Amino acid sequence: MTAEPKAARRLDVEASESSRRDSPEAVSARLRMAFELFVAAKEIQRLNLRRRNPVASDAELERLLGRWLSKADEPLEGPWSLRLGEDLGRTSE
Repeated sequence: MTAEPKAARRLDVEASESSRRDSPEAVSARLRMAFELFVAAKEIQRLNLRRRNPVASDAELERLLGRWLSKADEPLEGPWSLRLGEDLGRTSE
């Protein structure tokens, strides 16, 4: 068997897998998972804020949570931090 038929079959398999990944059902499932992870992260942060501020009112915690959410697109602090899409070979400025 030559390499060409194997390569062609591999391309067919990759195309088939790609179409399954991009199917409306798969996209919907990934979007649902992302939303569920966001909701879980928000609840974890709410609990974290409550632990750090035990005497804060619910309104104050919601304000702190809103502030945390508004900073979601800012870079993390520390040597490991990168902005989304930043090249791993460059350093943060």
